[in-house]
Amino acid sequence: MTILFWNVLWLMRAKWQNREVAAGKLRLRLIFGLYKLLGRRLLGVILVLPVLAAYPFLTKAKKASRDFFQVLQNYTHKRYYFATWRHIYSFALSLLDKLGAWSGRIGRQQLHYTDVPAAELFWTNLSQKKGMLLICSHLGNIELLRAMADDPQYPVRVNAFMDTTPSQAFNEFIKDCVNAQAGLNLHSAENIGIDKALELAAKIAAGELLVIAGDRLSASNPQNTVEAEFLGRTIRLPQGAFVLARILKCPVFFAAITPAKRGKYNVRLKYFTADLARNSALLAREYASWLAGLVEKHPFQWYNFYNYFE
Repeated sequence: MTILFWNVLWLMRAKWQNREVAAGKLRLRLIFGLYKLLGRRLLGVILVLPVLAAYPFLTKAKKASRDFFQVLQNYTHKRYYFATWRHIYSFALSLLDKLGAWSGRIGRQQLHYTDVPAAELFWTNLSQKKGMLLICSHLGNIELLRAMADDPQYPVRVNAFMDTTPSQAFNEFIKDCVNAQAGLNLHSAENIGIDKALELAAKIAAGELLVIAGDRLSASNPQNTVEAEFLGRTIRLPQGAFVLARILKCPVFFAAITPAKRGKYNVRLKYFTADLARNSALLAREYASWLAGLVEKHPFQWYNFYNYFE
């Protein structure tokens, strides 16, 4: 219990760029060991106590959560009771889903596709070895894409873009502790130049998946942005994901995965043709509108614990 308390406290008090990795490899290994020993359901129940113990110390995370729900409440005109506590506890549970995804304990049988035509197109592209760009977010757990790609009939290589400098401990943990056959390549989300674009084009031609978040600004390049309306406010989105969609000229999907009942997860896909994706500003606005709809349905799955509307 003491281990869980300090893990929760360390993870949530870190700066937002470092939150998933701030505990370091040792602490992540300890959590992973408990996950394998107790399972997701039991550990999720036990996690209530250390989250409660850490809660008074999570000043920045609680403020970010309150600010977010104030904006959301003004937009939806709904009341969200015990919102900050539920939000932070949901984030703690999300770490368990990350472990389940990368260890292979959450498989494709646990995924439910909410948009059947988009899902059929996704699998058709995989069967035909057509590369795709998936623009995801920090809503839900896009790590569960690992379960989507875990199909022996359609083996696929996943290329995930991350801010690799602050995420080094987490990246090494994935490689060291979870399924070594995860089919994952990690790329830095910083400074995607011409050489990197050519490399990515080759991966698309080889039928691989590219996954990049479209909702969080780069720590090193916060000025490269595009404006969009989100929950009734004007926000800045990183332009990299939407520029890639224009450059690569491949099928583009917006993607999010959220928990459902009885250990299942909902996969939400929205498809854009390469022609539609050529307009980066339009694509960014479509993404913000799509994301706002998901936030309304799953507000406690929003894991951007910083001043998002500054």
